[in-house]
Amino acid sequence: MSDLAQDFEKTGRLWLRAALSASEVESFVRCFAQDGRPGARLDLDEAFAPGAPLARALAPVVGKARAVRAVAFDKGAKANWGAPWHQDRIIAVRGRHEVPGYGNWSCKGGTWHCEPPLALLQGMFFVRLHVDPAHADNGPMEIAVGSHLAGAVRDSEAEARAADHAQESALARLATFWCFTC
Repeated sequence: MSDLAQDFEKTGRLWLRAALSASEVESFVRCFAQDGRPGARLDLDEAFAPGAPLARALAPVVGKARAVRAVAFDKGAKANWGAPWHQDRIIAVRGRHEVPGYGNWSCKGGTWHCEPPLALLQGMFFVRLHVDPAHADNGPMEIAVGSHLAGAVRDSEAEARAADHAQESALARLATFWCFTC
């Protein structure tokens, strides 16, 4: 196993600095223009189409994996918010079907979302792409390094569990991918 893969297994995150050129970032930004809204769900077929900048840049990391949910956030001086410690354990699905182990159903933007069994989540990873700077003054995402190894953590216990791990700010310049496990 490579050093990069070992670090990913241990920490639950992997940085890919300068993964896209400035022009590729600009083309991707146009893909999720948000009309003043702070967040929007991306069209997976467009964002991850073969040859699209995002699909090409992620290919060495994701292999044959495929996207199951994509959300773009435009946090700025006029649209920013904090979030308590939590795990992202929700995926988008084609439709709602009552299947054992799948729950916490919601329909967002016409797409069904649910929390799948932990075994399925453990085979997934999440990707965060910074297309603008994330620095200490504008509220970067914080991670509890290695906390993914604790399995599913209830929201009510997340802050205490995060305190048990080294914490890292997701500081980034333009075009940085941040891959992490649940």
